[in-house]
Amino acid sequence: MLRRGARTRILVHWAMVGSIAAVVGCEPVGGVDAPPERFRTVRGLTRDRTAAASTVATIAAAESTYYRNEFDSARVLLQSALATADAQGDSSMRARALTWLGYVEYGQSNYEPARQLGEEALALGLRLHLTRDLPLAYNLLGLTAY
Repeated sequence: MLRRGARTRILVHWAMVGSIAAVVGCEPVGGVDAPPERFRTVRGLTRDRTAAASTVATIAAAESTYYRNEFDSARVLLQSALATADAQGDSSMRARALTWLGYVEYGQSNYEPARQLGEEALALGLRLHLTRDLPLAYNLLGLTAY
């Protein structure tokens, strides 16, 4: 069962994921309650773009599982995305995965690891000028400070 307001957040999330996925060549398949495998990579992409699309899809699936309070599943997906981002040298996806890993830790009341992940994500975001990801990192740090 979804937390109060989670369905609305997931619908907004789907709108954002659809636009991100379109940019990197990935298309969402299924609906709000679809399993994490709901993304399929569009054929004909270069290896780098396929890896980027895979990372975006994995992070999007992790966000959805986070909103369903499935923290262990979200952690596994995010660690996979983090490993892929590191292997590809994709710092922006690393920052996004670190931020969401921080939210997973916060959701399980692990405040110190959440703060550390948030600080690393914020540092990467500031260095790379990731204006869309910075509010999430700042919010995570605010949550862990309280």
